[in-house]
Amino acid sequence: MNNPMMNTYSIVSKTYMQTGTVFTVLLVAVFFGGTTHLAQSSDDRFSISRIPPAPEVISLIESGDFPGAEQLAREKGIDARIIAILSLKNGKKDVAFTILSDFISEAPEDSKRELADQAVGMLRHSTSAELGDEFLNFLIDNEVLILNNYQMMVAEIPLLIRAGKLEEAEHKVNLLLDSPYTEYDLVDLVITFISVVNSNDIELNPERDIRLYEMLLKKFPNNLRVKYQWISRLTAVAPAKSLVELDLLYANLQDFSDPFFRESDALPAIRYLRARAFENLGERDRAKSEYSALIGTDFEDSARNKINNLEEWERVERKMDQELREKIAQAYTDAHQPHELPARPSRPWGLILGGNAVIIAIIIYLFYWRGRKKV
Repeated sequence: MNNPMMNTYSIVSKTYMQTGTVFTVLLVAVFFGGTTHLAQSSDDRFSISRIPPAPEVISLIESGDFPGAEQLAREKGIDARIIAILSLKNGKKDVAFTILSDFISEAPEDSKRELADQAVGMLRHSTSAELGDEFLNFLIDNEVLILNNYQMMVAEIPLLIRAGKLEEAEHKVNLLLDSPYTEYDLVDLVITFISVVNSNDIELNPERDIRLYEMLLKKFPNNLRVKYQWISRLTAVAPAKSLVELDLLYANLQDFSDPFFRESDALPAIRYLRARAFENLGERDRAKSEYSALIGTDFEDSARNKINNLEEWERVERKMDQELREKIAQAYTDAHQPHELPARPSRPWGLILGGNAVIIAIIIYLFYWRGRKKV
């Protein structure tokens, strides 16, 4: 499903893609994709022009012969970044770092940051996140990439997240939100931080998320994506309030904008949040109605799953209710059932009385006999 809201988490999802798949797709895109631009630069030196198909290089990569693939790529003049990745596959990290840093150093000043981000991303996807982080530090230490304070903090936060230092990362996020910086990539940074923390088997904290989004809203009050994310978190802790905010957002949608979240995408997204809010309020019929209205949209798969879950829960509740009614009815029946004393086993009263009479007669005779004997 091409869910428009999932674009928000593209940075996070790419981190968890399988290394081999990404590497192969990247190479295939370079070799067979025609005119491919890895950098949005006006300087043609930093775009990959049409490369003749090189199936023999692809074949060597698929067979695991990275030394042969690297040598052939050099002979064919393949893009330097691809050669750097192949060098890494051959265990030549220093060579790869030098190739990539030289490539970035030769770029126009206004393109270096973008090319560096792309190179770091390539390393993270084709090798490991740790190696991408190491290369970023390499660029900074060698002053290939010179960052201001804001850029340094933005670069540090993903490193802290991957190192599991979430408290430090959150502290830096708070510093950025309290700062006067209003760079647009701060939106992506905060959304990425929240989504990563919530997707790593860490206890969900919607109150923290709401606080961060409220701080972000102060900087970007008309950003549609930020507004949507804030309301999305409200549905978990204050669903009634989220419905009010959704109505306000819908009525004033023309006042909001975001390059990654169009107004046409926002309409089904708003309806999806309404359905979630009704579900959290326990109004299942209204929730199912809202989910049903999303059939045929990008939210169809999620909506169908939600409808199925609600219907399954209703079936479970009906079954539990029926079992409870049956138990109550059985208890009522048992309470009004006439109780009979249990029958006692019969005793041979004739024999008992007869035996007692004989014993008494013998005792009387003995007393009589002793009395006569004394006389």
